[in-house]
Amino acid sequence: MVWRRWARREVAAVPAGKDAAPPVVFLHGGSGAWTHWIRNIDALAQRRTLWIADLPGCGESSLPPGAVDADGIYDTVGTGIAHLLDTLNISSRQVDLVGFSFGSLVAGYVAAHYPHLIRRLILIAPPALGMRSAPLGLRSLSVAASPAEHEAAVRHNLMRLMLHDPAALDDLAVAMHAANFTRDRLRRRRISSTEVMLELQRRWQCPVHVLAGGEDPLLKPELARLPEVLAGCDLRQIQVIAGAGHWVQYERPEEANRALAAMLA
Repeated sequence: MVWRRWARREVAAVPAGKDAAPPVVFLHGGSGAWTHWIRNIDALAQRRTLWIADLPGCGESSLPPGAVDADGIYDTVGTGIAHLLDTLNISSRQVDLVGFSFGSLVAGYVAAHYPHLIRRLILIAPPALGMRSAPLGLRSLSVAASPAEHEAAVRHNLMRLMLHDPAALDDLAVAMHAANFTRDRLRRRRISSTEVMLELQRRWQCPVHVLAGGEDPLLKPELARLPEVLAGCDLRQIQVIAGAGHWVQYERPEEANRALAAMLA
C-alpha cells in the first residue's frame, strides 16, 4: 500500500512523537488515487501533517488477494494506519480520518473495526446510506474506439457524476480521471449502493462531520434526510456547499478547504 506524506517544513522538523496534533489520513474516491486531493494538499498541510493513501487496488497500491470491494480492503487500510503510527512513533496513537465517496465507505469500515485509531471522522459525499438517486447515464470507458471518443466519455462521466459547473471540467480533471481509471483494479463497488453505513455508524466511537455538494447527484434528492440517516452516530456537523457537485473538494477547493480546516481544528 502506497502512502504519501505532506507537512510544512517546520511541522516536519518536529520529532514524530511530539506532534501537537495527530496526522490526517485521506482516502480517495472510487477509480481514483491520491490526486483526488490535488487542490487541497497545499492549504491543509499548512497546519497539519497529511497522510494520503492510494487505496488498495487503486493508483500505485497492490490489490489484496481476493479483494473485490470495500469490505476486502478496509483491514489493509486499518493495519496500515496502525503500522504508520507505530513506525513514526506518533504520540497520539490516533489519526483524523477523511474519506471521499467510496473512500468514505472504506473510512466507515475502518472507524467501525479500528475505533481506537480514529479521533475524528470526516465523510465527504458518503455512499451506502440508502439514499435515493436518479440514474446517472454514465458511458463505458472500456469500449471507446478512439482517443477522442475516450476523452469524450471521460468528460461526459465527470459532468454526470463528479462535477456540476461546466467551468470545473478542466484539462487537469480529465487527465487525472482518465489516468486513475486505467489503474483501478477494484471496480465492483456494489456495497456503495447498499445501506451498510447505517449499521457501521453504530460502531463509530468518535465525532463525525459531513461535507457535501448541494448539487451532488447521489445525495441531492434526499440531502435533507442526512441528519436523520446519520442519527446513529455522534454527528457534529453537516456542511453543504451550494452549487457544487460530488467532487466538491476539487470543484470548490477554497470553500472545501475552509470547511475541512474548521472541522479539523
